[in-house]
This record gives sequence, structure tokens and C-alpha cells, in this order.
Amino acid sequence: TTLKSTVVTSSLTSVGTLGSLTVTGNISAGNVSATTFTGALSGAATTAGTVTTAAQPNITSVGTLTSLAVTGNISAGNVSATTFTGALSGAATSATTAGTVTTAAQPNITSVGTLTGLTLAANADITMSGTDSNINGVALVSATLFAGSGANLTTLNGSNISSGTIAQARLANSNVILGSTTLALGTTTTTIAGLSSVTSTTFVGALTGAASPIPIFCVIASVLTI
Repeated sequence: TTLKSTVVTSSLTSVGTLGSLTVTGNISAGNVSATTFTGALSGAATTAGTVTTAAQPNITSVGTLTSLAVTGNISAGNVSATTFTGALSGAATSATTAGTVTTAAQPNITSVGTLTGLTLAANADITMSGTDSNINGVALVSATLFAGSGANLTTLNGSNISSGTIAQARLANSNVILGSTTLALGTTTTTIAGLSSVTSTTFVGALTGAASPIPIFCVIASVLTI
């Protein structure tokens, strides 16, 4: 259709449905909609059905994805998931929960919560550093052998000492008073004074002083000896 020369094109504000439209210049419009756009599209697109260009640096956020396949590396502030599958490399500064730690050596773990049990391999060592390193709050510690200083052990039951020699200085009473004579444990005393009586089944050696009463068998023995 050819417009009459008397019609000014600038006065047209609307037309009917066009079968096609060829524009050699630019189109300035509020919205342009089409089933398919062909060719390079510049400017801001509010909605795109399928993005065909791989690199999209202007996309900074997306909605909820049902899946995401990444062939390269992911650089992110935080990555959270219900389950992580595969090898995890790099430093994890904090992990709230780990189902099973597969690497045996964990030198960066310096404390744990309350353990219901702890099993050590044979000949395993527990090494603690520092002068104030203690194991506290344990009701019972059992082992075949304890080695090291027992300086801070308390409330030990002496009846459980079944072997070895106890140093005299470790005894509560290193001296025993018999009569008026003080006997030092570990020494030999030849004279004991201050006893009112001494009773024995047998006396060996010289006996001085008054012995009363003298059993009849002692008299007979003396006579026979004479």
C-alpha cells in the first residue's frame, strides 16, 4: 500500500497488523515482543527464554536451580549442601557438622565435645604439651602400666601395694617408740629401756635383771647346763 502524498507519516500513531516490516534505521519503542529474536541483541533484556551465549558477566544472581553442572572451579564465599560427594581439597576453616571424617590424621582439631567412648590402638600414646596439661573429670583410668611421676597422686590405698620396697621417708611414722626407747625404722637397736614386762615364747642371748616367775622347765634347763 502506498500512502498518498498528502498523508504525513509523522502523523500516524497506529497501524493494523502488518505482514512484515523492514526497518533500516533504529526502532525506539517501549517494548518489543516477538516469538524469536534473530541476530545480535543489545541492551537490557528483562526475560530470556534460553540464553545462547555462554559468558554472561552481567548475571549476578539466579533463582532456585534444580541442578548445576560446573566443569571448572567454583569461587564463592560460602557453599552449603545437604551432602558433599567426592574429594574436598583446600582449607575448611569451619565445618558445622561432618557425618564421617575419612582422613585419620586431623592435627587441626584441638578440642571435641563429650565422647561416650575412646578407643586407642595398641601402643598408642596420649601426648599433652604444657605444664598445666591435665586429664580432668575421669572416674576411672585403667592401664597395664603407668609410667612417670606420681607426685600429684592422692588418696592411695596402702593395702593395694603388693610388691616393691617403700622408702622410709615415705612412711607416716618412721620412728616407733617402745617403752622409753625410740626405734628408728631401718636401724639396729641393742638396748630397750622403760619396759614393765616382756613376754616371749623364747629368749635368745644373755638375759639380765630379775625374771619372775621362772617356769620350772627353765630351772631344769639351767641345772642340766651346769
